[in-house]
Amino acid sequence: MQRQLKAVPHIREAEHLQPALLAELMALRSCEDSEFESGFSAFIINLREDFCIKEQWMASQNVKKISIYRKSHAELLMLLQHAQARVALQDLQLGRKIVDMLPHWYLRHCFL
Repeated sequence: MQRQLKAVPHIREAEHLQPALLAELMALRSCEDSEFESGFSAFIINLREDFCIKEQWMASQNVKKISIYRKSHAELLMLLQHAQARVALQDLQLGRKIVDMLPHWYLRHCFL
């Protein structure tokens, strides 16, 4: 599962991040079990990168709530690392459950 993104400036604004990530989630929701581990791992790498870009952008804009976003990002990444370890052992249930729940997390996250 290869990520399809248009070329964007080094520091992207927040609205450029969600569509690509949500497209990846939708692809993960419908992929075969044999493709899930590699897709899930790639998603986590992309999410970590996008969080870093978003946090850099927020810092450059002196966003006051940046600490709340950083904490939320760190918590989600920690959960994803735990799930990734289970997925690597072919226990896909937690990974698939998280993939199903993440769109709801994004909606809540947008209103922090």
